[in-house]
Amino acid sequence: WLRSPVADGPEEIRKLVRHVLMAGADFVKICTSGGITSVSDSWDEPQYTVEEIRVAVDEAANKGKGVAVHAEGTSGIKRALEAKVHSIEHGWFIDEECVDRMIDQGTWWVPTIALVPLSVEHRKTNTQWSTQQLGDEAKKDNEILSLFETQRSLWRDAVRRGIKVAMGSDQSHRLMTGNNLVELEYMVDWLGLSPMEAIVCATGRAAECMQRPDLGALEPGRLADVVVVEGDPLSDIKLLQGRDKIKLIMKDGEFYKQELVE
Repeated sequence: WLRSPVADGPEEIRKLVRHVLMAGADFVKICTSGGITSVSDSWDEPQYTVEEIRVAVDEAANKGKGVAVHAEGTSGIKRALEAKVHSIEHGWFIDEECVDRMIDQGTWWVPTIALVPLSVEHRKTNTQWSTQQLGDEAKKDNEILSLFETQRSLWRDAVRRGIKVAMGSDQSHRLMTGNNLVELEYMVDWLGLSPMEAIVCATGRAAECMQRPDLGALEPGRLADVVVVEGDPLSDIKLLQGRDKIKLIMKDGEFYKQELVE
């Protein structure tokens, strides 16, 4: 089911990274912990050595690009940090050592924390969705969610200390498609961000993480991507999830929805 090829060993990684960069990739993404390449992988198993990850980082750097890493388990996160990747996607089981290193190196954290609790809840009412997945995804997600409670204080402390956070989508996961603004609610409730800080993580800081200075702010010279909602999301971040509350959508200066009363 995995549409991307699987590289094994430094030279296969080098060849594949060069291939995707020559094809025009803006970023390289690799998986350094399990749960993504087969039904037999555990989510906390490390999948690449530091040497292998460093090959990807070095080859991407030759083209001025960064490496984003899928890493849930601590071992995979630490190996990725030792190789000095650009960002950690998920990174749920960072520990104090990881936080220290991420702050020191300026590594981005894209937590995608809504994904697991929403998956657990969705399975309760949609058995068909569960049968469409490979492996025992329900067991995996329930195990991870049970561990989130002990991680939340560490996440909050990491945010207080200044770890670089950006909002991400994990759009390969069908549950989140079109509904990912619920992530902002979790960033407020679980990470301790203010509503404004969460919004900035989804706009300006996300643009910075993606190395896109043309996005992320309402400033001259940047793309005119604008959403206007009814109400004050700074007092209730959940407003951004209500499609009926969205009154205007502009992308690249073009209106896709306009329900504002003049």
